Amino acid sequence: MRLTDELITTDIAAYLTRQEEKSLLRFITCGSVDDGKSTLIGRLLYDSKMIFEDQLAALVNRAGFAG
Repeated sequence: MRLTDELITTDIAAYLTRQEEKSLLRFITCGSVDDGKSTLIGRLLYDSKMIFEDQLAALVNRAGFAG
């Protein structure tokens, strides 16, 4: 059994504490065409303020250009 699995089954509080201490979140998105994967990632970046103003302005300009 992996340490993580063992920790979950024996001491959930310690497992949750370890998760809270992490500085990086990794996740994947899966879906078919037009399911909103890029929209979700863009929204997460925007809401978490992880996109710079110049990047946002470039995207707005590009979206306006594309119609």
